[in-house]
Amino acid sequence: QYQSLIFTHDSIGYTPVGVPEGDEPVRFTQIMFNIDPFIKYINPSNNTQHTYKARFFRDDYEPYDEEQGYSNVFYQEYQFQKTFDVKEMKIVSNSGLVSNYIKGNYDSIYGEGGPSNIKQLFNYSAYSQIDVKYRRWNISLGSRLEHLIFGEDHYIIPVIRSGLNYQLLEGTYLRSSFGQGYRYPTIMEMFVKTDFHPVYVYANPDLNAEAGWSGEIGIKQLLKIGDWKGMIDLAGFIMHYDDMIEFTFGQWGEINWDDPMSNFLGMGFKCVNIGETRITGFEISAMGEGKIGPIDISLLASYTKVNPISLTPDSTYYEYAAYDGTPIYVNYTNASYYTEGNILKYRHENILKFDINLEFANIMTGLSTRYNSLMKNMDYVFGSGLFNAGGGSDGESTVLDLGILESRERMLDGDLILDWRIGYHLSEKLSLSFIIDNLLNTEYQTRPADLGPPRTYTIKLSAKI
Repeated sequence: QYQSLIFTHDSIGYTPVGVPEGDEPVRFTQIMFNIDPFIKYINPSNNTQHTYKARFFRDDYEPYDEEQGYSNVFYQEYQFQKTFDVKEMKIVSNSGLVSNYIKGNYDSIYGEGGPSNIKQLFNYSAYSQIDVKYRRWNISLGSRLEHLIFGEDHYIIPVIRSGLNYQLLEGTYLRSSFGQGYRYPTIMEMFVKTDFHPVYVYANPDLNAEAGWSGEIGIKQLLKIGDWKGMIDLAGFIMHYDDMIEFTFGQWGEINWDDPMSNFLGMGFKCVNIGETRITGFEISAMGEGKIGPIDISLLASYTKVNPISLTPDSTYYEYAAYDGTPIYVNYTNASYYTEGNILKYRHENILKFDINLEFANIMTGLSTRYNSLMKNMDYVFGSGLFNAGGGSDGESTVLDLGILESRERMLDGDLILDWRIGYHLSEKLSLSFIIDNLLNTEYQTRPADLGPPRTYTIKLSAKI
């Protein structure tokens, strides 16, 4: 039995690379469950609230006969809220404590690095935020102090956030926000090491945390025309990252020269820090609901334009030795297929979504549409002759023809995916629906050499308890 992260170049399109002819599809067992207790106490006499919530999440995963493991997540949060009414001002204060404990035990998957196969991450934090409403103004100020513990590593990180909202006119709201962020790598990002034959996923115990900040300005307009109501929202945003983490493809392992394809020339996926990046863009969205005769109609639409770029395209983030011992330095420029504008890999610059839902009596039907523009940039090797017959973009001899460049020629206009649904409300709490995802059976890729799902049919029974 095999799993694969890439698929062969053939008419079927869903044949994994490395699966011997006649072999059965991969089968694995995964069981997940969670328990979410919570309690809230409200004291109206002094305008206070006490809230405790927790989550225990368990994931048992058995991808192979010889591999098995589990992960546990135990999250707790206590929050205290106090409301003050001072003349024309309303002040809401929120303060809390959070603990998050993550434990992963995958002997053959999380065994790379550290003194034990069992990986444990502790995250404790304290936060406080004040929200002030004064006439047309809403102001938010908050801070958070995080303490991360992983093995012998300890990190204490303060972050701040702020927000401002102003009612300019009736139904017109202006807003702005700023916030800092910090994300420690997950256990999987640092330590997972496994093979989806013939492609490997490599560990990176030296992975650094992401840090950065983000800002947004926006305007929202509420609308009401007859029995129809809705809103239009326009926002511009910027996100800046230091040591951004990227799951990227490259030569991370040593080549077995006696049998180079036994580990796919040392190639595979790995999480690495690619340096300083910036993502800017804007989003416009609209929603509305109303009636045409006896039919209830709801609409959702959005368009997002992003410009994700590397700010350090020539900075080396990885180094390895070639077969003759020559050092190879990897950076954004030489690891990217498309470098114009320093666009980050595996990003869609234009994203469009639309959804319409109709309800009449107990019958419901709807159509969802999503469009992604061409993913211009990818790992350089996917556009090279190694994986494309005819030499690809560099004239190298072909090791395995995945037809990536050929397929991209068919997808230059991007991907348009339609999903359709119809349902019937059997009772107030019970409904039955029939769903067709990828209605037109469109050929598209979530990334190179990985086709998106074909047309699929789902019957769903939903119950509210």
